[in-house]
Amino acid sequence: LISVAASTRDDDLASFSNYGEWTVDIAAPGESILSTYKGSGHYQVLSGTSMACPHVSGAAALLLARNGSLTPSNVKALLMDTADKLPQWQGKVAAQGRLNVARALAKSISGPIPVLAPDTNDLDLPYPRITAISRNAQGRYGSDASFFPSISTNGQFVAYLSLATNLTSGASSTNTQVYLYDRSARTTVLVSHSNSGATANGDCADVKISANGRFVVFSSSATNLITSDNNGVSDVFLFDRTTSQVELISKSASSSAPGNGASEYTGISDDGRYVVFASEASDLIASDVNGYRDIFVRDRQTAATTRVSVSSSSVAGDYTSDLPSISGDGRYVAFLSGADNLVTTSYFPAYQLYLRDRTGKAVRLKERRT
Repeated sequence: LISVAASTRDDDLASFSNYGEWTVDIAAPGESILSTYKGSGHYQVLSGTSMACPHVSGAAALLLARNGSLTPSNVKALLMDTADKLPQWQGKVAAQGRLNVARALAKSISGPIPVLAPDTNDLDLPYPRITAISRNAQGRYGSDASFFPSISTNGQFVAYLSLATNLTSGASSTNTQVYLYDRSARTTVLVSHSNSGATANGDCADVKISANGRFVVFSSSATNLITSDNNGVSDVFLFDRTTSQVELISKSASSSAPGNGASEYTGISDDGRYVVFASEASDLIASDVNGYRDIFVRDRQTAATTRVSVSSSSVAGDYTSDLPSISGDGRYVAFLSGADNLVTTSYFPAYQLYLRDRTGKAVRLKERRT
């Protein structure tokens, strides 16, 4: 992959051109170029990086015609090493200058053939920096919208949702999928797949990544991420980056089947042990008879699910609870609720924010509306 900036007749950066010392490789003429053109006359003077790129691709073709044993890396190294180094291109492109085809051909004959420097990973780029996340292994941007990113503590891993169909091989579904980008390795993997490799056949949402970057939780209406997912609503899943395996989180207390109601709005502790989510299911725990959406925490180490939208005396909320968030150590859970029986203080008829201390089993009202 060679990224090209457009230069003017004076060897300056064209006003319309892209540039960047760490993202654009070389400059080539791209302003007022006489080009073949469809229509009357068959030629027209055009400007653009679309005019600059053919100069570089043509130079590459000439090098390969002269020496068919050159690798793509050799070709790129030759073009960049022999560019005319110009002050106005310092800090603008990696080659620090504009394409010189004659010098590249001469060096391909006389040698030695230069070696391309190892690619710098995103974490090693100088500050300040901005890097593209939603791109594939070839460096191309996603073919559709990407959104709702979640990032690990050290910034190496970014999980996100996307409608793009070109981010990984085989992920051509039109449903919203979950992806994970590794900024050190510059790799993108599909998260929302079954353990046999099938891409999720339903939309995904609510993506969150653990602080250590190993685990990604998300909700999905897909029916093929696990066997026998027949509840017809969204469920909560966890992806383990180390094993590439997906596990069901919102499972029934009496079996390994998904809960009998929709589960969504996820959160995860730093180490991935605890997963919090909201659910309308009534079979995730025993004796869930309040008939409202509740907040649950799944302990992956003990394989236990507990309801946390309850009062200090373990009485279930008498109205809907939603939008949970969990602390890094998994001890505290904050959530929104319309219930009026979670605390003993006077209640204003509106949704309020609550915090549950899972160790002391205390519930505190965190917002009062006056």
